Amino acid sequence: MGKTIDLSGKWRLYGTDEAGMPLELDATVPGCVHADLIKNNVISDIYYRDNSKRVLWIEDRDFTYKKEFFVDTLSSNAYVEFDGLDTYSDIYLNGVKIGDTNDMFIPYEFCVDGILRQGENTIEVRFRSPIKEVEGLPLYEGAFTRERMNTRRIQCTYSWDWVDRFVTMGIYRDARIAFRESNEIESIYVFTKDINPYSAQLKLEVSFRDFELCDDKAHIEIISPCVKG
Repeated sequence: MGKTIDLSGKWRLYGTDEAGMPLELDATVPGCVHADLIKNNVISDIYYRDNSKRVLWIEDRDFTYKKEFFVDTLSSNAYVEFDGLDTYSDIYLNGVKIGDTNDMFIPYEFCVDGILRQGENTIEVRFRSPIKEVEGLPLYEGAFTRERMNTRRIQCTYSWDWVDRFVTMGIYRDARIAFRESNEIESIYVFTKDINPYSAQLKLEVSFRDFELCDDKAHIEIISPCVKG
């Protein structure tokens, strides 16, 4: 694994409040818009009395998370990696759009060679309202609210039989800049191809990032769970 720069921690949040007035607030990653608005006293405890009804305006707004960070040494194979983004967003590095997202359940990575700078950098994640994003789309049959089924994000936040409605946005898992080395292992899949009373055949499938032909060798060892020590 190559060098990484942690992008989690303190960010800035931009948007508008219920009255349409501009907001610029401290924000925390991992997190979400609702949590940051609570921390900055823009909204009250969403689980108290009927406060959940008073924060429904959030789901119709767009919000931007912004962070400045420093790169002391620049190298190639630089990627911005997000482990979780909720949900519709456009991502900018130093004013250049590097990608967009539309699925909460998968990680995202974007090559930023030629965009990332040595020294100061600015990254922005501009979230779009998940409600407005699916306006006008056909509704599927289903229980509770139905607009949720057009969006790849956590369904219970649209209200369920055990929770009220909190349709939020945000960088809800860790983020980083990664300077990858050649031939990094991305995934390993081991499975039993064949088995009989006398033997078993195992198959190993390995995926590499930034694969380059070289003389490197991999050492693979199978250890029986019955062997101690």
